[in-house]
Amino acid sequence: MQRFIFDLDGTLLDADFELEDKFFLDILGDAAEQFNKVKVDLLNKYEYNHKNYDVDVLSQFLTIESGVSITPKIIEEWIDFNSAIDDIVHDGVYETLEYLKSKDKSIAILTNWFSKTQMERLKKVHMLEYFDDIYCGEIFVKPYFKSYINACSDYDIKDSIMIGDNLHKDVVAPRNVGLTSIHYNKGEKVDNSTIKSLIKIKEMF
Repeated sequence: MQRFIFDLDGTLLDADFELEDKFFLDILGDAAEQFNKVKVDLLNKYEYNHKNYDVDVLSQFLTIESGVSITPKIIEEWIDFNSAIDDIVHDGVYETLEYLKSKDKSIAILTNWFSKTQMERLKKVHMLEYFDDIYCGEIFVKPYFKSYINACSDYDIKDSIMIGDNLHKDVVAPRNVGLTSIHYNKGEKVDNSTIKSLIKIKEMF
């Protein structure tokens, strides 16, 4: 394998996204409780029904689906808010990335949220320099099949691999387009490719 494609959230970094609830409380007031209850489910629904993230399209979608007015301005403020959330880096991440670089492997990120947020988060944890390419939600979102093909860049899909924590978006969906995948899950093994630590990649490659 020459091209290693990593998911970001839940794989390399963890953030306390429950802080978003307070953000929306400050922005939406009484309507925040209604929106916060459905926010995660609606984002997943959006990703399964759209090819990419667009502020105006997302605004219209969330407003219609939630019954709460989520304007483009609110989404832009949301993106800025998420950029400032502190992250926890998963154990073994830096060691694994250093190892892959030492083997002259190409490393990329495939993540579904907006680039402004994700780039800022990577900069804050001094991780940005490890990656040759970073593909964010404005291009394509997982599990849209072109997201995986695009993330392979000029590398053959058979010489590329996806690593992530979401069983469908990071494991099953990429396999459907011929991309090998590894399921990263610190809990119980739910797939034959499951690893509990990213350090395991050093042993595998």
